[in-house]
Amino acid sequence: VVFLHPASRRRGLPEYDFGYGKSKLTVPQGSQPIFQVVPLEFIDQKSLSSFILRLSNASPENMNDPNLIGLKGTRHDVLRALDIVNMIDIPHVRGRHIQFVKLAFLPSSEFISQVTEILENEGIDVANTIRFADLSRQNGVVVHSTSETLLKRMEFWRKQLDTPESTED
Repeated sequence: VVFLHPASRRRGLPEYDFGYGKSKLTVPQGSQPIFQVVPLEFIDQKSLSSFILRLSNASPENMNDPNLIGLKGTRHDVLRALDIVNMIDIPHVRGRHIQFVKLAFLPSSEFISQVTEILENEGIDVANTIRFADLSRQNGVVVHSTSETLLKRMEFWRKQLDTPESTED
């Protein structure tokens, strides 16, 4: 008895459509899983991978080149991950610290306004040191900061503000 297997399914590996680039137009059409190689300009692979894992269903793959990252998944998942890449891989990120804040109770827009007011009252120049990107669908916030200390201070206030008592009954 002889079994014949298609050459594209060798060693049990799935077929992939391959793409290269940051634009949605570079993502292949089709029903096959996609492996998209994305060039990075301002953020490192490790920081970006943690955001992609938290905010999309695509699987980030670190490449040998630190200025590239691979994204595996369905076309929809890869497009969502590209949105994240394009939101985070910007010039303002270089030399800054980034954190994703997932909120359980407090709406993200309310958290941003409350923590901004508190930090300003503590004497922090929020306008020049911290940037918030509201991700209301995930009830989360992407925080860009000039220092790790400011992120830790913001995280302290997140723990104080994002509690069951903060929700209105």
